[in-house]
Amino acid sequence: MIIQVSDDGIGFDVHAQSDSVGLINMKERVELAGGDFKIFSKPLLGTDIKVEIPLRNSFSELKSTDVYSGE
Repeated sequence: MIIQVSDDGIGFDVHAQSDSVGLINMKERVELAGGDFKIFSKPLLGTDIKVEIPLRNSFSELKSTDVYSGE
């Protein structure tokens, strides 16, 4: 799954030290789900946030003991 959010706001320096708890929490949650979190931003040019999270096929992860045989 890919989610991308863009704006044409004031932007910011991605490499500057930030106390933004919101961005830190988003990054941590995406990484906990096995995903990738990227921020692209430049002052006066806006910001893009891109999140990629792998989707798992629940059927391929089932054990044979988890499958209902109908008996």
